[in-house]
Amino acid sequence: MAENILDSNTGPQSKVPNSTVVLILGIGALLGCCFLYGLGIIPGIIGLVMAGKGTKAYNANPEAFLKSSFSQLKAGKVMCWIGVIGSLLLVVILAVGFAMFGMDGIQQIMECNSESDMAERQACIQEVVESLFGQ
Repeated sequence: MAENILDSNTGPQSKVPNSTVVLILGIGALLGCCFLYGLGIIPGIIGLVMAGKGTKAYNANPEAFLKSSFSQLKAGKVMCWIGVIGSLLLVVILAVGFAMFGMDGIQQIMECNSESDMAERQACIQEVVESLFGQ
């Protein structure tokens, strides 16, 4: 695809700065959120900062940039936000889990997941919770 496209009304148009990088960082933020225990916050924040710079450049002179490139920037920005928020939620959930159960309790619950029968698994988890909280 050509970098510049000649439009008869506005002249040559180029891609919004950082649009492709923000899209890639947004994908990285989503993957980091889902598979790397909340590390999606790092590419997410970097992508949001870069998206802000690209948006400022576009708003200063929208005619100079391709609309498809700006759409790509917006899609990357949305993915970055989802990755950052998802990562923060995951970190909070993990912190609450460690605060409630401690490392030993988490390990015991994970051992219950090795049970093949769902009823046995639930009974095992209930035993662990009752032993931790004395109910």
